[in-house]
Amino acid sequence: MPSRAGGPSGLIVIATLLVAACSDSSTAPSPAPTPTPTPTPSPTVASVALTSAQMNATTYQVNATARLSDGSARDVTAVAQWSSSDRAVAEVSSTGVVTARDSGTVEIRAVYESVTGTTNLTVAVPLLSLRGTILEAPPSSRVLEGVRVNVTSGVNTGEFTYSDDRGQFTLNGLRPGALALAIAHAGHQPWTQTLTLDENITNLTVVLYPVAAPSVR
Repeated sequence: MPSRAGGPSGLIVIATLLVAACSDSSTAPSPAPTPTPTPTPSPTVASVALTSAQMNATTYQVNATARLSDGSARDVTAVAQWSSSDRAVAEVSSTGVVTARDSGTVEIRAVYESVTGTTNLTVAVPLLSLRGTILEAPPSSRVLEGVRVNVTSGVNTGEFTYSDDRGQFTLNGLRPGALALAIAHAGHQPWTQTLTLDENITNLTVVLYPVAAPSVR
C-alpha cells in the first residue's frame, strides 16, 4: 500500500534536501581580498648641475639644479652645501655667491643629498690705482715733496710710495677692498685715513698740519 506524503518516506526526502542545502551553503567561496597598492618610491637625486653668472668684476652667482630620477628638476641653490677648492683664490657663500680674492681658476662644489656638482671658474681681481696730492695746511698751502704714504691695513698692507715735486703720489696695482693710509712726516702731525677701494681714485687730497712750535718762556 503506497505511503502518504506525510509518512516516513516524505520525512526522509525533506531531511535529505535540508542536508544538501546546508552542504551547499558551507562551501560557498569567500570574496577575493583587496590587493594592497604598492607605494610609489620617492624620486632620488641623479645629478647636480651648476651654472654661473658674473655679477660684477669680482663676484659671481653660481646656481645648483638637482636632476631627479623621475625626470624632474629642482633648484637647490639655497639648500646645497657649498665649498671652494682654493679659498685664497675665491670664496663661496651658503647661497652660491663666489667672491674672487685673487686671479686664477678655482673649482666650486655643491653637495645636495650626497650628490656633488662641480664647475670651474676662472676669476680675475682688477688692479686699481690711487692718486692724490699732499699739501701743507693754510696759510701755507704749499705742496709737500718726498712725503712717504703707507698702506697699513687691508689686502694691500705694506705698499708705499712718495710724493713728487708737485706733491703728487700714485699707488698702482692695488687690489679692491678696504685699506688705511698713514703718513708720518717730519715737522707735521700724523695723518691717517681709511677708505674702500672699488674703483680708481684720482683726486685724494691730503692736508698735513705743522707741529706747533713750543712756546718760549
